[in-house]
Amino acid sequence: MSQRVSAGVMVGREEPLRALAAGFDLARQGDGRLVVVGGEAGVGKTRLVGEFLDRADGAVRLQGGCLELGEAVMPLAPVAGILRQLARDLGDDRAADLAGPELAGFLPGRPQGASDPQWSGQLSMFESFRAVLERLSQDGPVVVAIEDLHWADRSTLDLVTWLARNLVGSRVLLVATYRSDEMRRSHPLRPVLAELGRLAHVERVELQPLTDQEVAELLTAIHGRPVPPEIVSQVADRSEGNPFFAEELFAACDDERVPLTLRDILSARIDGLPDAAKEVLRIAAAAGRRVDHRLLEVVATLGLDELDAGLRAAIDGQALVPDGDGFRFRHALLQEAVHEQLLPGERSRLHRAFADALLEEPALGAGGADSVDSELAHHALAAHDLDLAFRSLVRAGRRAHALFAFSEAQTHLEGAAELRDRISPEAAQEAPAVWELLRAASHCSRHGGDPSAGVGHLKRAIGTLDPVADRVVVGGLWSELSESYWMNGRGDDAVAASDKATEMLGDDRTREAAEALAWRSRLLMLLGRFEESVEPGRRGVEIARELGAQVELSRAQNSLGTSLGALGHLEEGLELLRDAVAIADAAGAGGDAVRGYINMTSTLRTPGNDVPLAERTAREGLDYAERHRVRGGMTDWLRMELVDVHLRAGRLRGAESVLLQVRTGWTNGINGQYFHTSSAWIDVIEGRYAEAEEHLALARQLAPMIRDPQAIGPQVGLRMLISLGVGRPEVGDALDILEPFIGDANTYPGLVLVARVAAAAAEAGSEDAREALARIRSLLAEERVGANDVLAANLDGWLALVDAEVARVAGRHDPELWRLARDAMDERGYAEQAAYCRVRLVDALGHAGSGDLAAELAAAHRCASDLGAATLLDDLDTVARRHRVKVPGAPVQRGLAGLTARETEVLGLLAQGRTNREIGEALFISEKTASVHVSNILAKLGVTNRGEAAALARDLGV
Repeated sequence: MSQRVSAGVMVGREEPLRALAAGFDLARQGDGRLVVVGGEAGVGKTRLVGEFLDRADGAVRLQGGCLELGEAVMPLAPVAGILRQLARDLGDDRAADLAGPELAGFLPGRPQGASDPQWSGQLSMFESFRAVLERLSQDGPVVVAIEDLHWADRSTLDLVTWLARNLVGSRVLLVATYRSDEMRRSHPLRPVLAELGRLAHVERVELQPLTDQEVAELLTAIHGRPVPPEIVSQVADRSEGNPFFAEELFAACDDERVPLTLRDILSARIDGLPDAAKEVLRIAAAAGRRVDHRLLEVVATLGLDELDAGLRAAIDGQALVPDGDGFRFRHALLQEAVHEQLLPGERSRLHRAFADALLEEPALGAGGADSVDSELAHHALAAHDLDLAFRSLVRAGRRAHALFAFSEAQTHLEGAAELRDRISPEAAQEAPAVWELLRAASHCSRHGGDPSAGVGHLKRAIGTLDPVADRVVVGGLWSELSESYWMNGRGDDAVAASDKATEMLGDDRTREAAEALAWRSRLLMLLGRFEESVEPGRRGVEIARELGAQVELSRAQNSLGTSLGALGHLEEGLELLRDAVAIADAAGAGGDAVRGYINMTSTLRTPGNDVPLAERTAREGLDYAERHRVRGGMTDWLRMELVDVHLRAGRLRGAESVLLQVRTGWTNGINGQYFHTSSAWIDVIEGRYAEAEEHLALARQLAPMIRDPQAIGPQVGLRMLISLGVGRPEVGDALDILEPFIGDANTYPGLVLVARVAAAAAEAGSEDAREALARIRSLLAEERVGANDVLAANLDGWLALVDAEVARVAGRHDPELWRLARDAMDERGYAEQAAYCRVRLVDALGHAGSGDLAAELAAAHRCASDLGAATLLDDLDTVARRHRVKVPGAPVQRGLAGLTARETEVLGLLAQGRTNREIGEALFISEKTASVHVSNILAKLGVTNRGEAAALARDLGV
């Protein structure tokens, strides 16, 4: 009925356009946003985005799309497309200046920067891309449209997720589209959409089918005049409101009949075109959604005049539309339909022709010459050229690795490994071995966020080799497998694999042996087995020095120095660590240098107890990381070491400000757990127990099998503080968890918090808690025997605090013991522990009737207030009530102030005359816990017995 296929105006999308316009207004004001537009194929996502971009006045408008290449993958295609657009719009030099070294490789003819992907990581590239957008936004808002996320590679999905979290406060609006009908249960986009949906500054827009009235408006816009109602009704019914289907149905129908299926429609469209146009479409469909004009000229067997005529007919028939220097199908569904009609032999010949053309002129590739190998692999696989496919996959893997697209590099290398035994003998002569490909894929999986895949790759690699003839290589692979096991939380397997590596390498004086020994030393150090760590560390240092293997030397010294420091040999340990940093720096291994700063900071803080120097070292390391562009998880770990320094010193706002700079806090593994554990400490000190529990749960979820005492100790300590804060002081399995790591000083703060809980429970009559407290005292005392001066000084401080708790449980409120404990915590820089000791000192002075009570009360209140410790302030108020003294600046209160929700429940039951056993049964808690609650209630209300508490509760209506 109509010569036109699509309407000149958009119909029925006012609400989605308003949502995009609202996001744009917020971004213009500096509130960066992500709008995700979903909908079935043909519903109008691309049209909507195009219409919105046309209306985004005053904005820099950037567009990139994801490519579907079957078994091959072109990594980060949207980034490449956007940077190439900037090169066209701003000029090559200006675009290169914006891109910087991390993004240079995406620009035509520009070499990739020489940074080490292992340490700079994807985050470095993500940061650079964000920096490009923010620099562009200095002159006005920026709109970035990324289409077809359902085809996105893993790295692109990670980039979108990362940008969504880190564009808040910028003048950038990110718009992404995807096909909702592609979202099968296992689709990698599904969890990404779920995660994005939890972010406040992300909005989802789901395009709905057009109404029958809107379909009528669409057809009228196409036809130029009203369409007969019976045709409108048939089109609306059969298209089910899908605009693309409606347009195609309408274009294919005559005055009385509408085709039945989309296949009929598209077949009719193609059949109605001239032969030259059909040939052009068949060739273009083999290229993909878009094809370069010059590439068509090379591949097509048509003469230039016939090719031009075919292109003109395809454009006039609105099958193709011009797109820069090439053409694209008006809709992906049309490309898919044409490609499906190709006969197997025809399809293979076309892909062969595209492969030959790209080999002859790589610049014709969709991503330019530098990225042509992904396309070559796609066409070679379709043309059954395994030699070319193998070579292209290997090169594409190396290219992806250089671009920090580790997941895509892994995919390419896995594909090459699968083809390796099927290539010709001639190709095999220069080809990397299967084990080398699998090893490289394992490295990529480690950096790409899926370390579990690396375990399988390394095991397969080991299985392809002869353990006798290839002993050195196999030994090195066992060491790498050990590290992969550790990264997956499999500590026992990591130790067993390390045992195998050192057994195989024996007394070798090879680089593999030095690396394996350096890792073994680090593994045992991470497990808190410091004495065992020293011997392999010293051997690794010796062999690395002998070989001049500087990176391996730095790593061995790093682990050895940390272990020696933990054993109290601070001077030797710190000297080794400082030297390890210098060696790594001279070798250009910036990531290893940052690791040295991490371990120096940790050693200075614990057991060195030099908090100011630890802070200066952490800041020095962060400055180094910035100068050398070392980013990602390693630098974030150093940031969280600085967070620990702030927390220990009681500077909660300082800790929060550093946590805001952490970019990997949501990732699986040790960084994610460290981030959420640190966040939980801030919450628990300030009395936000529900939030602290949520962070603690996330920490466990992100690293469920972690064996590192540096993580386990703080998590147990958090559990104890939460239990006290909510009025349920229960030791549970905390002591059983920490006891195996008693040799690691990182467990002592958590262990003493277990003692704090045990003391509270023991005061309420728990014999088990009393025994746990005695056991803690005994464990620390045993460690003290034979300890050197550094370790003895640390243990003496913790023993002072535990001794004061033991005396309190025994009914001896000895102010002198609490003064010793307070001074020990002050001297070691443990702000929260020192504040707690001050509260207990005030209580002990009250029991002793000391005249120092008022002054110490004021000092304790000032300390807890400066710290922002809500629970300690409540405890101090309770102590003041108990001893009938006034907290400075606060009136003495009677009533429900200070009771937790659980204590209020207990008070209500107590007012009914219930016994502790009955209270416990009603609330599903133990009788001992109910007793603890009752004791706390009496103290907080300032009453002396249950009767007075019940009377007060009834007066207050509880």
